[in-house]
Amino acid sequence: MPKLCLKCGNYDATADITPTSRCPSCGVVYAKLSPPPSARESMPAAIEGPSRWHPPREAHVWLGLAAVALLFILIVVDADGFIPVLDHANLAFHEAGHLIFGILGSTLGLYGGTLGQLVFPVAAAVTCWRRREAVGFALSGVWLFENLLNIARYMADARAQLLPLVGGGEHDWYHIFSGWSVLHADTGIAAFTRALGWLGMVGCMLWLWRQRCSQRPPT
Repeated sequence: MPKLCLKCGNYDATADITPTSRCPSCGVVYAKLSPPPSARESMPAAIEGPSRWHPPREAHVWLGLAAVALLFILIVVDADGFIPVLDHANLAFHEAGHLIFGILGSTLGLYGGTLGQLVFPVAAAVTCWRRREAVGFALSGVWLFENLLNIARYMADARAQLLPLVGGGEHDWYHIFSGWSVLHADTGIAAFTRALGWLGMVGCMLWLWRQRCSQRPPT
């Protein structure tokens, strides 16, 4: 049966509980840490039994928070907000999206670049959700919403068309906004999309912190 170590917070989904069972992370004997019946009655369900999300390890939470904080700093201090490694990967998924969705027709091919940027982070988030991995799910969410910053930058360029395009191709959002008859509002829509991206990234980190706090054993 699953067991949460009250000392280090490790969640062992395959623990075979015996009087001498030990935590595979810190080595403590589970029986020595068992709370008295009165305390056990007041323990939250996330600690007493299997929880929807595996309790995240402290080190993983702090590493995730540090990585996202660094990402925020790089986005703010960079002149155009383009983060080389991450955004080059996003660009690759954008171009792949054009090719993949283009098989289904020219209209989907036009939207395919933006869809490609969103589908891969969503797939990562779904995978982590199925595995109940809170840290991975939160970081996948940050990746998804960070893509909105790139999409917003592309949207805002619909009329100006100053951004360099891969292969010198046509501007996706010029044609999309023209088709929607909202080309005149490109910068306004981009500002909303950018704000949504920031709110989403911050929200993912707050959700992870809440998971960390709610699944810690009481002191």
